[in-house]
Amino acid sequence: MSTITRAREAHRVLIRALAALEVANQSAVLAFAQVMQEEHFRPLGFSSIHHYATEGLKFSHGKTMQFVRLAKDMKRLPALEQALSSGEISWTKARTVGSVATPENQNEWVERAKSVPRRELEKQADQVKKRARKPARVEQPALGQLPGQSSPNQLSVGQPSPGQPVPGQPAPGQSLLIDTPDLPAGDPPRRVSFELTQLQAAQFDKLMERSRRQGHRKAGETLLAALESLTSQRVTRVKVDSANTEQTSAHDASSPAPKQTVSIQPTSVQSTAVQSASVRPAAQVVLYRCESCESVATPTRRGMRTLSRPEASAGQCDAVEIRGDGSTKSTIPPRVRRAVLARDRFSCRRCHSTQFVDVHHLQRRTNKGAHSVVNCAALCRACHVNWHTEESRLIAAGVSSGRILDRAREFARLVE
Repeated sequence: MSTITRAREAHRVLIRALAALEVANQSAVLAFAQVMQEEHFRPLGFSSIHHYATEGLKFSHGKTMQFVRLAKDMKRLPALEQALSSGEISWTKARTVGSVATPENQNEWVERAKSVPRRELEKQADQVKKRARKPARVEQPALGQLPGQSSPNQLSVGQPSPGQPVPGQPAPGQSLLIDTPDLPAGDPPRRVSFELTQLQAAQFDKLMERSRRQGHRKAGETLLAALESLTSQRVTRVKVDSANTEQTSAHDASSPAPKQTVSIQPTSVQSTAVQSASVRPAAQVVLYRCESCESVATPTRRGMRTLSRPEASAGQCDAVEIRGDGSTKSTIPPRVRRAVLARDRFSCRRCHSTQFVDVHHLQRRTNKGAHSVVNCAALCRACHVNWHTEESRLIAAGVSSGRILDRAREFARLVE
């Protein structure tokens, strides 16, 4: 077999493999969208779709974002999802359409994707994005000139005779426009939004309030500084301090009124090489629990907000309870809490996160669970809430307490 024959055969094999890869990606993104929309990752023990993609599927960050964006685009654009499901367009074309299409013009873009090659479709999409970024050109008056008034700085060539126009000079009552090349215009400020649960929103309000008291006024700069600190320091020193908790009386009519029992819920535990025994979180969140209906609410900047049952259970797991007579009691003894955090290296046993770490009872106190190191594990807030969601599902399914305890140990990776 000659060299050119081998090269052509290798090329044909590669083309077939790439075509199969395209089909595989198409099937994978459709299944990924179903997992994401129906939250099938939670029963599998993952706190978020990103956690599931990176840990469960071993996706890179870039591939995770590609799949997440396309899944969101398909939910927003039904015509795009239908075309991709039927195989009328490839997944690469679907990504391009999703980046520019709107619910109003989705059918037009899908039809265009069916009829033009991929590179031509990408070129048209880039042109649309550039037009969207380019601001409209508006004639600006000169300095000291009123709108609609002719420019005082006129170009003149010699002295014209009265009533005789000068070449290059505007006629009386007209302004001179000099066509200059368009200067590159900066893109407008980017708005970043994200969703928080009610407990996370209360934590966010407390931490942002504390940040403003320390002189950080702009939310964007504060968040960037926090992210830079998290990603640039391998070892984070714990600041031994706690913010004064503030309680607000504003609440929605649909939310429960302030309750009799108050739980002060810590917001974070940072990792450190040497952890002090008296470490307190940077801020604390107040939870109000109703003794009659057992609902839990927290004060935020937008008033009282009711927590979901799994989030309320996680919030009360590792807290300081203030009773009606004013006495306080930790839901987990401090010595046990310190020992558990030291054993688990101040990180989540599930995902190894070192942010917002709680101590969790594997067997509930209501089921005669002990205040012991063996019965406790460190979980980050997301994994903690995720476990309480799974636990509620198991209880509703009638699973025995022994099996639930075994499942809890498996979830916290405590199985020998």
